[in-house]
Amino acid sequence: MAESNDKNNNSQEEKPEEITQESEEIQVEQTDTGLDSEADDSEKKAKPEGKVMKYIKSILPSIGIAIGSIVLVYLLHYFGAFNTLELKLYDFRLKLRGPISGIESNSALPQAEGFLDLTEPFTDTNQNGIWDDEELYTDSNENGNYDSGEPFIDTGNGVWDEGEPFVDLDGNGTFDEWDEFEDKGNGQWDVAEKFTDINGNRIWDGENKIYDEGIDSQNSTGVGCWIEESCANGVFDPDEDFTDKGNGKWDGTEPVDDKNNNGIWDDAEPFRDDNGDGKWNAPEPRMDTNGNGTWDDSEVFTDINGNGKWDMAEEFTDDNKNGIWDEGEELFDLGNEVWDEGEEFVDIDECEKTGEVCHNGECVEYKECHDINQNDKWDAGLDVVIVEIDDESFRLINEPMPYSRGTIWSRAVRNLADAGAKVVTIDMMFDKPDHQTENIKNYIANQGVEGVEIKEGDQLLIEAIEYARSKGTHVILASARKEEPTRFPPDYLLEPTQQLIETDQKQHTGLVNINTDTDGFYRQYGIFYPISGVQSLNYTLGIESVLRFLDIEENPDPVFDAETGSITVGPLQIQSYGVSNTFLLNYLGPVSGEFKTFNRFALSDIVDTQDYNIGAGEYNPDFGEMDYVEDQNWMDKYIDPIMAPIFEAQGFINPFKGKIVVLGTSLAEDQDIKPTPYLSYGEQDYLMPGVEIHANAIQQMLNADYIQMPTGTLEYKTRFNKDHLLIISLFIVVTLLLVTKTPPIWGFVIMAVELIIWVSYSIGAFLTDYLWLYKLIAGQEINVPGLGESAMIPILFPAAAIVLPYGLNLTYKLFTEGQDKAFLKAAFGNYISPELIDEMFDSKQKPELGGNAAMRTAYFTDIASFSTFSELLTASELVILLNEYLTSMTDILLNGGGTLDKYEGDAIIAFFGAPVDQPDNALLALKVGVNMQQACDDLRKKWTSEGDKWPEIVKQMRTRIGINHGDLVCGNMGAENRMNYTMMGDTVNTAARLEEGAKQYGIYLATTIETLQAAGKDEFEWRIVDKTRYMGKSEATTTVEILGFKGGISDDLAKAIEIFNEGFELYQKMDWDGAIGKFTESEKYEEEFVGRPNTPSRRLIDRCNEYKEEPPVSGDNDWDGVFTMTKK
Repeated sequence: MAESNDKNNNSQEEKPEEITQESEEIQVEQTDTGLDSEADDSEKKAKPEGKVMKYIKSILPSIGIAIGSIVLVYLLHYFGAFNTLELKLYDFRLKLRGPISGIESNSALPQAEGFLDLTEPFTDTNQNGIWDDEELYTDSNENGNYDSGEPFIDTGNGVWDEGEPFVDLDGNGTFDEWDEFEDKGNGQWDVAEKFTDINGNRIWDGENKIYDEGIDSQNSTGVGCWIEESCANGVFDPDEDFTDKGNGKWDGTEPVDDKNNNGIWDDAEPFRDDNGDGKWNAPEPRMDTNGNGTWDDSEVFTDINGNGKWDMAEEFTDDNKNGIWDEGEELFDLGNEVWDEGEEFVDIDECEKTGEVCHNGECVEYKECHDINQNDKWDAGLDVVIVEIDDESFRLINEPMPYSRGTIWSRAVRNLADAGAKVVTIDMMFDKPDHQTENIKNYIANQGVEGVEIKEGDQLLIEAIEYARSKGTHVILASARKEEPTRFPPDYLLEPTQQLIETDQKQHTGLVNINTDTDGFYRQYGIFYPISGVQSLNYTLGIESVLRFLDIEENPDPVFDAETGSITVGPLQIQSYGVSNTFLLNYLGPVSGEFKTFNRFALSDIVDTQDYNIGAGEYNPDFGEMDYVEDQNWMDKYIDPIMAPIFEAQGFINPFKGKIVVLGTSLAEDQDIKPTPYLSYGEQDYLMPGVEIHANAIQQMLNADYIQMPTGTLEYKTRFNKDHLLIISLFIVVTLLLVTKTPPIWGFVIMAVELIIWVSYSIGAFLTDYLWLYKLIAGQEINVPGLGESAMIPILFPAAAIVLPYGLNLTYKLFTEGQDKAFLKAAFGNYISPELIDEMFDSKQKPELGGNAAMRTAYFTDIASFSTFSELLTASELVILLNEYLTSMTDILLNGGGTLDKYEGDAIIAFFGAPVDQPDNALLALKVGVNMQQACDDLRKKWTSEGDKWPEIVKQMRTRIGINHGDLVCGNMGAENRMNYTMMGDTVNTAARLEEGAKQYGIYLATTIETLQAAGKDEFEWRIVDKTRYMGKSEATTTVEILGFKGGISDDLAKAIEIFNEGFELYQKMDWDGAIGKFTESEKYEEEFVGRPNTPSRRLIDRCNEYKEEPPVSGDNDWDGVFTMTKK
C-alpha cells in the first residue's frame, strides 16, 4: 500500500511590479548602452580616459546579458519551470543504468553464452548418437563448424534400450524389468526429463545437477564465478555405490538329495549334516542353538569368506561330485552386499548429497556470484521477498475480499514464521474490525441464532503474531498519516484496530505513506512523519522493517547531521534529500511480476498447505469427497516436518528463511499500483505495486545504497538557493566569455560542446562512468555504479544557464539597440508560457472557505464490473477506453447543466444547482442520466463495430447511475491555502448508496421518489422497485428505476412495468403467493442482455420466497414494507 503525500512545491510570493521594475531596469541599461555606442569616436580618442570608457561601454551589453540571464534562469528555476523534465531525466538515469537485480540485471556478471559448457546438447535429429549437418550443436571453439569431440547430451530415456549393458539377475540371457541397467540414453533430450537450468539458457547442459535458484551463470570451469572444486572425502561412505566383487571362493551349503525335485529341502530327504545340528542348513554351516531354523546374531557360524557376517550359499559346479566346492570349480560369486577393502566405489562429492556447492573446501549454498551488496562476503541474494494478492490469488483463494484476518492473514503469518522469515511486514490497513467476523455476527444476530461462540478475526491474528514472535519472527502492521480538511488539526494517525495494538507485547506499526513528486511519480521515500497530537515521530513501514531485521526492538530517535545532510536512525545513516525527512529511491529494477527484480510469490501459495484447500473443487463420487486439482500444498515443501526435509534434500531452497517478507496487493482494483521511474520499460507501461516500492526502499536501506546530492536538491529550495545561484552565475559567465566575441556559428558549436560536456558529467556522476555517452553510441557496456556511489546532479537549470546567455547574446547581435525592449519581451515569451505570465501579473481575490445549503441534486455514476475491465485490458488500453467514455459522459453532464465535482477512477461525481442556482436541478439531473444511458448504448455499438479491438465485455459495458435530490451544501472546502469546490451532506451519501445498490436489482438509473416528484413524474417512464434501508442509513428510501423519457420504451418493457406495479402492491400487503405470480409474469417482459446480474422481478420473487419461509414480521403486526440491505 502506497499512501500518497502530495509534495508541495516551495513557493515564495513575488510582487508583479517588482519583477516588471527589475526587467525594465535591465532594458534601460541595454538601451542606454546602445545610445552611448553611437558617440563620436574621434572625441573619445582626444580624451585620456577614452579607451577605458570605450572598454567599459563595450562590455556593458555582456554584463546586461549576464545579469538578465542570471535573473531569468533563476526565476525559471524558482517557479519550477524545469522540475517536470528534470524528474524525467532522473528516470532516464535509472533506465540507462538498467536493473541491478532480476532477469534483465545489468550487472558485471559473465553471460552464459560467452562460455564453453562442456556438456551442452545438440538435437540428434536422426538419433545416430553423433552430430550431423543441420543439427543444433555447441560450437566450443567458435569455428562455425561441428568438430568431433564437441559435446552433446544424451541423458537417457528412462527405459532399457537394445544395446545398453544390463545385469542379468536371473541368468535368462534377456533383459527383464527387474534387471539393473545403464541408461545410456536415446541420443536426444526428452521433454519429460527434469533438469536444473543453472546457467539460465533454458536448455539442459548435462553433468552438473546442482540446484541453482538464484545462480548467476554457469561457465566451463565451474559454477558462476567459482572454480570447479570437489569435496569428495576419498573414503567409502554407506550411501555410495560400489562394485561387490565377491570373495573369490564358494560360500558353502550342506549337500541334499532333492527327491521330489522341488528345489528345496523337505523332511525325510537325506542330507549331510556338516554342523551336526540334526537338520539341513541352506547357508554356511552354523549352530542353530535355539532350533528356530534360522541364524541368530548370537549363534555360532562358520565364516567361510571371512567377511564377519553369515552369508547365503552361492551356486557352484561340483565337477568331482564330492558335494563340496573345490578350488578350480566354476562358481557364481555373489558378493557379500557390503563394501570390502579393495572393491571399487563411486566417491560422491559430499556437497552433492546436500544440494550444495563445494567452494574453498566447504559445502555451501550457492546463491550469488556478483557481490550485490558489496560486503566482501557471500550472501543468499536479496534480503526482501514480496508476497502479493495477485490475480492468481484472487482466483484461487476461496474467500471473499478483503480477506479475513482470522483465516488468510493469520495463516500467512504462521506459515511464514514456520518458514523462518525474520520479519513479516503486512502492507494492508487493518483499521476496521475484521469484516468476516462482523458478517458472521450480523448473520447470527439477524437469524436469532444463540449459543454460537465466535472467535474474533483480530484475536486470531494476534495469536498468529504471538506465535511468530515465539519463532523469532517480527510482524509489522500498517498505519497511515491521513488528512481531512474539515478536521482540526487536519492530519491524524490511522492505526490498526485497538485490539491489534493493545497487546501484551508492543506491536510495531509503520506508516505506509510514500511521497509523490509534482508529476505524480514515486521517487522519494519517507523516513518519518510528524503527526499532530502524536508525541513521538512515526517511522515508515520500511524503517520499521529494517530496524526489526537488525534486531533493534525499541525505536531510536532520529539524529540529523546538518553538515552531511544525513539522518541517523540507530545503525542506519540515511542520506536525506534536500535536508528533509525523505531519501531518493534507487530502484533495483522494474516490477517483479514481469522482470523478477525481487523474489515474488502469490499469497495463494503462502496459505496453500495440507489443511487448507485452494482453487475450485469438484465432488468425487467415488471417494465421497471434494477434489481440488489446483491445490498443490505449495508451502508444505518449506514448512511441513515430513515434506520439507525431502524437498531440501532435492535442492529446494527456502526463499523465506532469514528474509524480510513484505505482503501487499498488486490488484488493479485495489488502486495501489503506482507510476515509478520504470513505468515505461520495454514495449509497454508497468505500474508498480505499492508493496514493491516499500521492498525497494527496504533493500536500499539494508544495502546503504543512497543517492548523493552534491547540490542539495534538483529543484529550487530556499536552503540551497545560494549554491544554485552560484552554479547559474558560473555557467552564464563562462558561456558569455566563450561566445561573446565569436561568430554565431562558432558560438553555437561552443554552446553545444558545453552542453554535451555538462550532460555527460551530470549523468556520468550517477553512473560513475563519464564516458557513458560515447559507450552508448559505440554499443559498449556502461559501468554499473557501486553501493552509495551514484550522485544526482541537476541537468536543466545549468543547461539553461548555457543556452540562455548564448541565445540572448545571439539575439543582441542580430537586432539593433533600438529593439531592446521587444527583445526582452521575446526572451520572456520563449521561456515562460503566456498562462504563467498572466498569473504573475494578474492579481485576483483569494477564494474563501465555506459553503451554503440549498435543495440541490447529487449525481454518481460508475461502470459495472470495472475490475474485470482492469484484468482484461492493458494499462494503455484502459486509459484509451476510459478517456473516450469519460469524455462522452462529461460532455453530456456539462451540456446538461451539471457541475463536475471529481473523477474517481471510472466514477463520475457531480451535482446540479451550484454554483449557479437551478430551480429545476432535479429534472436536469434525471435528463442527463437518461441521456448518458443512451450515449452508453451508442458507445457499445461503436466498440462492437470496431471488431476485435475490444474484448466482449467492453462491447457490453453498462453504467450505473444514482441520483438524489435534497438539502446539499456546496462551496469551497479544505484549507485556506488549498481548497476544492465540492459538495457534502447526507444527500450525497444517499446518492452513492443508490448507485451501489442498483446492482442488486439489475437496474442502471436509480433515484428516489422524492427526486422524481421534484423533477416531474410525467417526464419519464419509471417504477418503484423497493423500499430500502441502505447500509449506514437509518431512514428508509423508496427506490425508483428510471427507464427512459416518457413514451421512449418498448411495449414489452411497458407491459413489464404495469404487471410489476401490480405485484409490488401485493408484495406490500404481504400476499407472497399473489406477488410471486405477478413478478413471474412481469419477468417474461423484462429486458435481458449480457452481463445483467438480476432484474427487479427476479429480485422480488426471491425475496417473497424468503419471506414465505421467514416473514419479515410476526403475527398480525403491520409491516412497513421496508427491506434492510446488509451489503452494498
